[in-house]
Amino acid sequence: MTNIRYKAISPRPEDTGSGQAGSSDGDQQVPAGRRARGPRHPGGRALGGLAVTASVLVLGGFALGPMGSLLVLGAPTTFAMPILAAVADWDAGVRGRWATTVDSLLIVIGAVGLTLLGQVLIGHADLVGATRTTATGAGRQMPTFPYEIPLGALAFVTFLQVSIVSEGRLVFPARHGPKAGRLAVLGCLAAALAAYAALANWDAASADVRQLSLWDPHGPFRALDIAAWLISVAIWQTAHALLDGWPYSLIKARPARVAVANVTVVALGSATYTVATGPLGANGAQLSAAGAMFVVGSSLVGPLLNGWPLTAARPAWRRTWLAVSATGIAVAAYAALHRLGLTTEHHWTRQTPVELWMVVCGLNLIGGAIPWYTRILRRPHPRAGHRAQLP
Repeated sequence: MTNIRYKAISPRPEDTGSGQAGSSDGDQQVPAGRRARGPRHPGGRALGGLAVTASVLVLGGFALGPMGSLLVLGAPTTFAMPILAAVADWDAGVRGRWATTVDSLLIVIGAVGLTLLGQVLIGHADLVGATRTTATGAGRQMPTFPYEIPLGALAFVTFLQVSIVSEGRLVFPARHGPKAGRLAVLGCLAAALAAYAALANWDAASADVRQLSLWDPHGPFRALDIAAWLISVAIWQTAHALLDGWPYSLIKARPARVAVANVTVVALGSATYTVATGPLGANGAQLSAAGAMFVVGSSLVGPLLNGWPLTAARPAWRRTWLAVSATGIAVAAYAALHRLGLTTEHHWTRQTPVELWMVVCGLNLIGGAIPWYTRILRRPHPRAGHRAQLP
């Protein structure tokens, strides 16, 4: 999800599908013959991405059983997303021969560390509770799911708002270099914690949960409703990136464009949440799963396929194709994962429905595997006669 970006303001050069970073001021010397051929068929790149994504989905979604994956990996994979975005799109990782390995380890370590910190903030430290794979029989154990999800979702969606909708470098200028991404992650984590403290409540939590010394800020909104609303906003953040900032890009003045985009994206997300949970009768889990599947569709047709087969088509035709194909894949993915989740797991409950597992699979596993593959695993490494592309 995170490597779908508004091209005009991307912190890093746009991936052309060849596995090479775009050139800037002659930093990357691309043979003229390659430029003349235009966009290439993304077959090999797409197949590799699909293989990686399928492997991540199988290992992450089923290795512990669907229920176990939801409970154990739900929070860490959510906290991993802003770190992954900073490394993939803001070049906030390391450089050198082992950059891919080190950056991947940093993402994993950062996600685990933030999850444990979140456990302390939300309730109390409990490694056994953090690795529990069943939804019942918890006693006084402190699970990470679902209690850390609102905080993690706040951090990630805030990062997307800064990186995509606010055009990234407008908030954290390029002069900061790789530190800009790190500053963005820290700033969004702080903003998420402040928003959680001001807005969330766990009034609907059971008496058993209250015995966990769960931190309840007693804000005006139910914590899990905040998470569903955030995914509604993420739908429009993803659409903004998928369409290369259109129609906001029609506004030439950058401050006005960013202001209009921010207000509109939040308003559309709020309207989506209101309509879906009101007249349409969907619950928060169903809405969240639908939003996660749209991220799946957008990630596949955008960064992985680069709009193929209409990569070189007119912008209007390309935008239409991207929107239609992403929606179609989202519908198919929803049906497939829903059926798969019900078939492979028979312990779903009203509190932990299959749709929440679909959110983790779509938004975190698939939505994280694709940018990891396209922007970290396949990024070019400095070679003799070439200088590394700086942000």
